[in-house]
Amino acid sequence: MERRAYLNQLVSWKDQDIIKLVSGVRHCGKTTILKMYQEYLLNSGVEQSQIISINFDDLEYEKLLDYHKLYQYIKDRLAENKMIYVFLDEIQNVPSYGKVVDSLYVKENIDIYIVRSTKHPITHLNSQYIEIHVLPLSFKEIYKPGTDKEEAFQKYMKTGGFPYINQIQLDKEQIDMYLEGINNTVIVKDMEALCESYLYYPVEVMDISGKEVLKSNKKYYTVDPGILNCILPKQSYDLGFMIENIVYIELLRRRYIVNIGRIGLAEVDFIAKRNDVYTYIQVTASLVDENTLDREIRPLKLIEDNYKKIILTLDRYTLGNYDGIKVINLIDWLLEKKVG
Repeated sequence: MERRAYLNQLVSWKDQDIIKLVSGVRHCGKTTILKMYQEYLLNSGVEQSQIISINFDDLEYEKLLDYHKLYQYIKDRLAENKMIYVFLDEIQNVPSYGKVVDSLYVKENIDIYIVRSTKHPITHLNSQYIEIHVLPLSFKEIYKPGTDKEEAFQKYMKTGGFPYINQIQLDKEQIDMYLEGINNTVIVKDMEALCESYLYYPVEVMDISGKEVLKSNKKYYTVDPGILNCILPKQSYDLGFMIENIVYIELLRRRYIVNIGRIGLAEVDFIAKRNDVYTYIQVTASLVDENTLDREIRPLKLIEDNYKKIILTLDRYTLGNYDGIKVINLIDWLLEKKVG
């Protein structure tokens, strides 16, 4: 499956004097995206000898886990008059990798791309970098136009968007085993470790009036609905939280900064900020019940500024505009062409 948005980001930073950091949970497609980008380079006239690609999960490169040897290996392959493109996949496996990257960064004619599946230890890197954060496939990437949207979304909530699951025909037992395997890659199952490995994302609470982050309990969302389904017992399944989780990950994918909103005693599911513009979002499975409609609209009406306010719902009976608050079908929102 072509991950065009991520490929375009890499292309836009090509040959720029800054390190490109590609991050994300294991098996979300980072390595595949790098291969696509390398193919783009070759098709653009770059020679194979100008590309150095090392995956530190591969036993072939075990000796290069010594950062001195890694540095020398790359240094020996640099050229004076040609740009060399260096790809270091699963770089977190190399102790003190920052020393290698920082030393290479100051050299001429080198374009560096590093890939990691954990947030630790980015503090070892002193050079300037931009981060391209990769997530599993979105519903929009999985959905096949012309097929039943509601049915496709039901499947997406169950199996999620990890590329392997969506490329190969697997039965339910095989899917569960695969997702459990991803979840079990984190040996220490405390919340900090889960967040470090990009399986979970912490979301802080923000006071809407003052736009200040509060010292309240954080909320945690999983990287993919398939993982959430895998870890929750069936008796604990919560459709409302599932679609809330899907909306949060989609907002990250659209490059919003996301917080939970608090206004007085009321809570707004998400404050999404991009380019200093805010959007307030409520998420609910259905608004057909009048009490639910009132519960979801009331906190939004308390907000006095004029930024966009929307409610995302699975039902199609309550769509419309309620005093400036737009009610939008969640599936349509996920599939919309104009991202925002």
